[in-house]
Amino acid sequence: EYLRQDLSNGQYKLYQLIWRRFVSSQMEAAIYDTLTVEIGAQGVQRTFLFRTSGSSIKFAGFTVLYEEAHDEDVVAEDEGNIRIPLLSEGQNLKLVRLFPEQHFTQPPPRYSEASLVQVLEEHGIGRPSTYAPILTTIQARGYVFRENKRLIPSETGFLVNDLMIDYFPDILGMDFTAKMEADLDKVASGNRLWTEVLRDFYAGFEPQLRHAQSEMPE
Repeated sequence: EYLRQDLSNGQYKLYQLIWRRFVSSQMEAAIYDTLTVEIGAQGVQRTFLFRTSGSSIKFAGFTVLYEEAHDEDVVAEDEGNIRIPLLSEGQNLKLVRLFPEQHFTQPPPRYSEASLVQVLEEHGIGRPSTYAPILTTIQARGYVFRENKRLIPSETGFLVNDLMIDYFPDILGMDFTAKMEADLDKVASGNRLWTEVLRDFYAGFEPQLRHAQSEMPE
């Protein structure tokens, strides 16, 4: 609040986000009370089992200051938001209404820019300074395009990805970039020689490159 008068509205919001995230990272974890209820429903020929879970916050912890934004595809009424009334073990329940609904498994949603960055962060790929260039590059090269805030793979994106997986499987592995960045951090801190890192990488890359140059279709 002390800096509010010296910052533009956009600068203040960005500073506030950084400050809250940093301070919350030093705070205690939130604690939840979780309850799972199993209901045995006696039918004419057999007993059916219904199960539901819910939770209530016991100690807010860092969430009083900062919570990660949820992807817009996440259903608001998930298990964490279901409020279960006070029940006791062995209590008889009366069926008020039965909903004969069928639910089909949905494919995972396409990444948005925010959810893609979140996954990159979870796997240790990239750094805060490289997320924006990654998102810009994959769109500028036509690998993906934006549609309703979603990143949709293009035909070029599918083709390039399939060829790269066939001819450079190591580089397309989920842990390749994370390991390379960890090695580069060691170089920056003086714990590894850059020539050693390059030698280790090129020993496996050079044969794959020669194979791709001779066998990969134009």
